[in-house]
Parts: sequence; structure tokens; C-alpha cells
Amino acid sequence: MNFEEIRKKIKETGKRPYALTFDDSPKNDRKVINLLDKRGVKGTFYVSGKHFSQPWTLTIYKDHEIGLHGLNHVKLDTLFKKPLRKNLRFKLEKGLREKFNALYKKNSLINKTELDYDILCTKCLIEAAYSKVPTSIAFPCHAGIKNEELVNYVETSYNLYVRRPLPNLGVKKDYYIFHAEKFNEKGFVDFEKKLDRWVENRVLCTYSTLRKLYDAGIIPEE
Repeated sequence: MNFEEIRKKIKETGKRPYALTFDDSPKNDRKVINLLDKRGVKGTFYVSGKHFSQPWTLTIYKDHEIGLHGLNHVKLDTLFKKPLRKNLRFKLEKGLREKFNALYKKNSLINKTELDYDILCTKCLIEAAYSKVPTSIAFPCHAGIKNEELVNYVETSYNLYVRRPLPNLGVKKDYYIFHAEKFNEKGFVDFEKKLDRWVENRVLCTYSTLRKLYDAGIIPEE
């Protein structure tokens, strides 16, 4: 469903939106995507730039939202205001490398810091691989999401939503974080059961849609 369809469903049913997000687990994300696709659900997948060296990662997210998760899964708050030392140290397939280089040359660093380089490179990798401009970022290890200066810098400078709990809604959780690499087969069975409950009781959406709904003031209170 697109944004307008989701907004209409919330108005008609009174159900709360819930974003499904998945962190840095490309080897198992195909299983997750299969479960989502069977139910017509869109998720948001946060993938570290290093995984784009694997060709099979360049197609599996095409029907879902993909967001930034750092180049090498380094805690981004440690890179904030740190002088730049370029760190793109993994190989890319030739065609992807050429697209990446072309996109990188079209952009410029806002500030010459490790954080800016990390964000710009990861954005260009996603756009080169998927022809999608990413709209959100999940800080690796959640480090820095309580640093308002850092969060505001990333959101305003790069037009990205930082994944974090939404304030002033009176609920404990607005989104689900799933680390697929930590789950055995039973873990996927348990997730599928949760997914069916969420399909029944929530309006499932991507993280950027959740933020747009929040910004528009149309998330129902519980």
C-alpha cells in the first residue's frame, strides 16, 4: 500500500501503524522477504555498505525500502566531527563501482568528517545498486540516537529519518527491529506467527511511512 492507502486504512479501522525494520542480515533477509511478500507487507531493510560487495545483495531488496546502516557497521557517533580519513575498503563489481563513482562525483561532502563520508558513500551505494534514494538511517548498535545534535545534523543535512522511538505518543514501541542472522529455523517460525498477528491487528508499513504519518499527526493514540 502507498502512503494514501495506509492513511485511509488507519482512518477507517482506527488501527495503529507499525513499521517492520531489519538490520544488516542480508544472508537471511531472503527468508524474511519471502514471508513479507506472501502477505503483501513492505519492510525497511538497513544494510551496511560492505555487503554491496556481494552481487546477490543487489536485487533482493528491489520491492522493499532500503536504508543506511553505515559502511562497515561502525558506531556513527564515533565518526561525528572526526576528521576525514577515507575508509571505503571493500571491492565492488565493476558496473556498480562505475555507477557509484558517478553518483559520488555529483555530490559533495557537507563537512570533511568521517561521518559525512560514511553517510554519503552509503547513500550513493544504495542509489547505484537500486536506483532508489534512501530516506532513513539506522545507527549501528543504536549508538548516538540519544545525541540530539547528531540526530538533528543527520536528519537536516541529509534529509534522512533517523530510526528511533517517536516522542509524545504514549506507547513503548512504534517499530520492530529484527536481526535475522541471530535466528535459527525456530526463530523464523516465531517471527511468522508474530507477523500474522501484526497483519491482523496493525497497519504495517515502512519506517519512512511511519515517520510521515507521525509528521502529519495522524497516528491514533492507544
